[in-house]
Amino acid sequence: MKRPALSICIPASEGGLSLLSNTLDSLDAQTSDNFEVVVGWDSPHVAFPSHELPEICVPLEWAWSPRTAGQEHLPHRNHARNTAARIALGEYLWFIDADFLLDPWAVTYMIMHLEKGVALTPTLCGIGEHGQPLDNQWSGLASSYRSKRLSYVDAGPIPEGFPALHRDVFRALGGFDERFIGWGGNKEEFVSRLNRVGDLVPYRLLHGVRGYHQRHPPNKGDAPLVERNQIVHQQIKRDMDGGADWWLERVANVREVLQHG
Repeated sequence: MKRPALSICIPASEGGLSLLSNTLDSLDAQTSDNFEVVVGWDSPHVAFPSHELPEICVPLEWAWSPRTAGQEHLPHRNHARNTAARIALGEYLWFIDADFLLDPWAVTYMIMHLEKGVALTPTLCGIGEHGQPLDNQWSGLASSYRSKRLSYVDAGPIPEGFPALHRDVFRALGGFDERFIGWGGNKEEFVSRLNRVGDLVPYRLLHGVRGYHQRHPPNKGDAPLVERNQIVHQQIKRDMDGGADWWLERVANVREVLQHG
């Protein structure tokens, strides 16, 4: 089996199957075939419903992300992302969500720019009531729906996004922190670490590759969990600011990966 250049890792659960189906349709329409999709299934008490998803399921690798039997039904997106990353075959990893649509050329241009040694996130757009793309600032990132450039922007740091990067850099940084449960800060914390090594691996906004957020009712986070996630994030930030041993070790790991890459 030929190793794909890119693995697209998606956390998903039974509540978002229709969104995931649309996302898989947009991936099935890609002009490149040099990628795989790995789904981290985040519903431990529900079997993965492969029969309900489109035909693109055939070439995909599906990951079951198990948790302790009897645990509460709490979304554990970071565990699902890490599970998908562990079985991914691609040289590069791209972490998107199950409500995320891509233009047909997205994978082609993402791979082309990742080979330059950077980490990237696509520009982000919303989708209107009748399916039209909206040029807005969804998720805090300036979108460039009308931009025709296919190069990345040198301005930074970018506080969030849907990061794509080399698999070895992802592992050197320790992957996603699994202390985050539910919604709120789970991707952003990883991006904050990525920005901290920006002198080694620049994290850039890629113009010409657009992601579209599918319309759906907002996720209502559990307030105590959101507060807990904020406390975890603040502790990690303090550790990095103070030069904690675990953080210095991860920076050293990134340097070693780049030296031997």
